[in-house]
Amino acid sequence: MFSSSEMIILSGDRAQVVNLTVQKTMFAEEFLRNIDIKKESFDTPLLPPGTIYYRCAKNAGGYVIEGGPRVCSFKSQLPEYAGLVFQVPIPWHVFIVRVDLESGFIRPSYLFFTKGPIKSIDAQLYHTWLGNQYHERDGSLCLGHDDDTHRIEVGNSETPIRRRIQMLISHVYSSAFNNSLLIPKSFVPKELQAIPANKLDGEEMHRNYYAIAAGVENPHKWLALSHIYFMRNYRSMNEWDMGKEFGEWTMRPSSTLAELISKRIG
Repeated sequence: MFSSSEMIILSGDRAQVVNLTVQKTMFAEEFLRNIDIKKESFDTPLLPPGTIYYRCAKNAGGYVIEGGPRVCSFKSQLPEYAGLVFQVPIPWHVFIVRVDLESGFIRPSYLFFTKGPIKSIDAQLYHTWLGNQYHERDGSLCLGHDDDTHRIEVGNSETPIRRRIQMLISHVYSSAFNNSLLIPKSFVPKELQAIPANKLDGEEMHRNYYAIAAGVENPHKWLALSHIYFMRNYRSMNEWDMGKEFGEWTMRPSSTLAELISKRIG
């Protein structure tokens, strides 16, 4: 004889009352031993830490890796600024990494800012104000062309893709940016644009950074201003408070995550 019961299911703004009929009861161990799900099962690769989305399309694999607010250290490769270090705050962000499944190459790779943790595939992405990105083109990262960088990015056939992507992200976080690519002023938050360069002088701890910020066409200006702003306002903030503050900044929108994945991965 069957037994029945009711269940309330909450979905969005609706509450549904569902009638359930129990046809058979068995021990969970027996159920798992007898059910056959082998034909429906599938495997995914071991994913890098922080991966929130993975797509395999034709001969390419696409990874979306999320990072929380953090403070990164960047240094210039320009001889006149050798030894100077920027403490730059980074808001919530995502890497989009494309892997050629035939060759193992992981180019191109992209970096975008977000205004908080990703909650859906339709989340809005924003342009960064960091150097060494093809800002006007597509947001892809310029990771260098020398042999050392190439090995960091690609690794070798004995290095798992998971590990190589971790190496790539670590490389980006600690990159020594140069001035080969310009940062469009429109990509920089108004909060940073509003800091007058002539008001930065006279602060002993920021003397070196002011020297860089004084160059209007120099992309390091925005890194320097970001450093100044951070040192003034965020030094005692934790990452959560930093992320909340960044979420209120006016950043230039790029595309949604879904659009970027479809366009760059397939």
